[in-house]
Amino acid sequence: YKGVLFLSGTARDTGVATYSIYLIDALEDPREYLVIYYDSSWSSVLASRGIRSVQVDICYRLLLVFYMISKVIARKYVYKKLVSKIGLDSFSCVVFNTASPVAALLSGHRIVPIHDLMHKVYPEMLEFKNVYRIFYRNKLYSDLFSQEEIVVVADSHVGKEQIDRFYVA
Repeated sequence: YKGVLFLSGTARDTGVATYSIYLIDALEDPREYLVIYYDSSWSSVLASRGIRSVQVDICYRLLLVFYMISKVIARKYVYKKLVSKIGLDSFSCVVFNTASPVAALLSGHRIVPIHDLMHKVYPEMLEFKNVYRIFYRNKLYSDLFSQEEIVVVADSHVGKEQIDRFYVA
């Protein structure tokens, strides 16, 4: 395989799902990529495009709990459910459709988009009225940015300044 695409979330009608479909459709030759997902709603989307995929047995809510309590416990869970079964640690780069604890827990090269940064700038948006979601995103994004040597901001110079201000120490 040329690479691995890890799909978090579902194939329902969301911004991340739409972005994910565009990402899948942009693959030059889908047979050269392995797509990993945990939500069964992706199976029909991937099958309709003839993409080799593997569904993994990850309980995402349990992973979130482990991640918030201890990254050591969460890393063991990810290794048991994902890395050891697929050999994910043998790939040179894994592309994610959104930020997820899996991205923060893996080592090696990762491409991880950060969606909805404007929710932090405009906290009156519905998604950021949940204090647990705010805490989780702050922890996850800070963890991701602290690990990366290179951060590419395709958005704008303002987006880079916001990432620096919010998440980079």
